[in-house]
Amino acid sequence: STLSSLGLVLQKFAHARRSAADALRTPCDAGRGGRSSNLGGRLAVAAAAAYVLQPWWLLGFGVFLAAGAVNMVSMAMTPQLILSCLGSWSLVCNLVFANLLLGERICRKQARAMAALVPSIA
Repeated sequence: STLSSLGLVLQKFAHARRSAADALRTPCDAGRGGRSSNLGGRLAVAAAAAYVLQPWWLLGFGVFLAAGAVNMVSMAMTPQLILSCLGSWSLVCNLVFANLLLGERICRKQARAMAALVPSIA
């Protein structure tokens, strides 16, 4: 469950990096060098097609897939009562990873909710 959350946040990190990089580019960048504006459109399509080849996205996807395999095995061997706590734990992990990797703020309301959730999981 922790690894699933980490994998998803890493993928979101890749999205955020890509969006920030795209925001820095100007529309004029695509047509430089005397090429037609249609070339800029084709380059944008090629860049979007290669999106899943970004290292951070691939790392996140790999972690997510590995976590899925581990979860599948653990679900076959663990009682449902114990597994039901994992959903709550995922919320805590998402909050922590999003704060650490994405810089998302944790407001007081979220911190109180997570502080109440952690003892209930244990």
